[in-house]
Amino acid sequence: MPWTYYDAAGKPVPEKAATFRCREVSVDGSASAPPGHGAIEYHDAHAIDQPELRKTFKSFSKMKAWFKEHASKTKGHAR
Repeated sequence: MPWTYYDAAGKPVPEKAATFRCREVSVDGSASAPPGHGAIEYHDAHAIDQPELRKTFKSFSKMKAWFKEHASKTKGHAR
């Protein structure tokens, strides 16, 4: 599974501009959904420089909120 890269606001960006990354995993939870339209989970989401903080999210909105929260905490602790 390839990595998907995001900035602190949760927008997809190239790897060089990324603050966060995760692996998008397709989860087919319903047989009635058309192919390619299953749910997506976001695995191993973490700040690029903190792989030990990997988390899994079942929705993009929850992951995006975590990005914003985590980014604001790191800015407060900058040296």
